[in-house]
Order: sequence, then C-alpha cells, then structure tokens
Amino acid sequence: MVTSRVVRRLALGALAAVACITAPSVVAREAEGVTWLIFVDDLHLDFLNTGHARSFLRSIAAELIRDGDAYVLRSSGPSSLSIPLTTDRSLLDAAVRRVAGNELPPAAILQSSPVNEVPEEVRYRASVAGSAATEMVNAAASLPDRRYTMLCITNGYPLDPLVAEVAGFASIAQRSHVTVFAMNARALPNAPAPTVPSNVAALWARYRAARLNSLRAISEPTGGFAVLDEADFADALERIARRVR
Repeated sequence: MVTSRVVRRLALGALAAVACITAPSVVAREAEGVTWLIFVDDLHLDFLNTGHARSFLRSIAAELIRDGDAYVLRSSGPSSLSIPLTTDRSLLDAAVRRVAGNELPPAAILQSSPVNEVPEEVRYRASVAGSAATEMVNAAASLPDRRYTMLCITNGYPLDPLVAEVAGFASIAQRSHVTVFAMNARALPNAPAPTVPSNVAALWARYRAARLNSLRAISEPTGGFAVLDEADFADALERIARRVR
C-alpha cells in the first residue's frame, strides 16, 4: 500500500511529465484520426486485478486504436506510466507490463473516525487522481484539429459528494470537447471481488454505489458513458468505437 507522502511525490513528478504530451508535432497534424487519452488510475485499481487491467489495456491497443489514430498514456500514481503523443502502439504494449494496482484495501477505506466518515487518505487519493486527469485533458487541449476521447480505467471514488478535483474534471473535459468513457475496473471480466467483512457489508455497499455514481458523473456529461458491470465489457470497445468514429 502506498502512503500519501509517496503518492504526493509521485503525483508531482507525473504532473511535470505530462507536458511531454505535446512533443511530436507531426502527430498533431494528422487530423483525420482520434486521439485517445488513456488514463490508468492505479491509485484506484485493486492489486489483485492488475492482470485483468493489463489484459484490458492490451485489448485497447489491439481493437480500438486504429491506423491514423494517436494516443497518450499516463497513470495517477506508482505505476509511473507516461507515453507522450504517439501513433506507435508497440509502446503501449510495453508500458502495460508496468501497470500495478495500488488501491487502498477495503479495511483501510472502511476505517473511519467518526463512524461512516470517509478517511482523509481516500479523499486525498481522489484529489490526486482528479488533478492528474485534469492535467491530461488540459495538455491535450493545446493540440488543434483532433478528436479527443478519454478512457478512464478506475474503480471509481467512494465519495458523495465528490472531491472538487474529480467533480471539476468532467466539467473541464466537457468544455474541452473531450469525450470520457469510464471503465469500472472491478467489473473487468473474471476480476475477483474484494473481501469485505460481513459486519461492514452495508457500508461497503454504500461506498460501491458512490463509486458507480462517480463513474457516471465523470463520463455522461461529456457525451460518453460508464462501463459498470462485467456484462457491459463484452462489447464495450465496439460501442465506444461506434460512438467516436
């Protein structure tokens, strides 16, 4: 489990690195394709689901990114993913091997004082993720004449209301004409469910509902949608391709 001090250091480095999104000017001139902003929110991915997240990212490279498209990849935390704007899908294949989930375990999320309050670490991580996603959108907006689509792979945020950084992200994406599709990583095919003690099952159910609502909140206002359960993933990439092409 990564502490907030480590998260803060990694986040600052990642925010500085996102400026490289604008580096390859030749890609910016290829206006016919889609630019995919692939945001891996590893601060909100279960470690046990790491393999499933990697498989899904490989599917994106194989099935969604087409000739003429460009993409950018970054993470919110310790996976330290950073691929500047490129059309080379082989770079994505290589980066996928570094993805690792670093979500807080259920016991840490459910630990609260007073009872039923979300721990400050949960709020802090959500704010880091929201800021990272916003920086990614803002950097992409500097590239003209492209269609931008963001894939946000995350467990979502067990907060109601959302922290300002997450709530503001959807508004900024909407103003920047970036369509967001939010992927519930806990619903990836065959992904194991977290183990939750029975005495806090009701509270965990409330947090789960808040997470799913957060995925809707960051995607639907932009014209995208949230992929919330395993059945949705069967044709998720095809539905996204139809929406953006």
